[in-house]
Amino acid sequence: MRKQQKREIELHDAQLVNLQVDYHKSEITVDVLYYRDPINDQIRVPATLTFRKVTSFSHIADLKQLKTNRAAGDVSNWWSDVDGKTYIYLAGGCMIVEAKSAKFQEGTRS
Repeated sequence: MRKQQKREIELHDAQLVNLQVDYHKSEITVDVLYYRDPINDQIRVPATLTFRKVTSFSHIADLKQLKTNRAAGDVSNWWSDVDGKTYIYLAGGCMIVEAKSAKFQEGTRS
């Protein structure tokens, strides 16, 4: 993400929980369950990716494939900042968000 993180955040094998797009505010929130330490942790914890001042958003998802792969995780790879864009590659699809601001916050969103 664009903000300096205290630690590397890895979303490989994260599960998607919710996606919310507020077209009027140009904001997107993505709720996930992820492993803090993908090598040693066995329990996923909740987190939220919040994008503000979104200028473009693309999303394609094969919901049947995501459901089939749910236990292993929906996210196969992510790149948090490539020229202002976040790429989230899914087991069955892809999400690309271009935004002026991106924030990762652990815990459930209010």
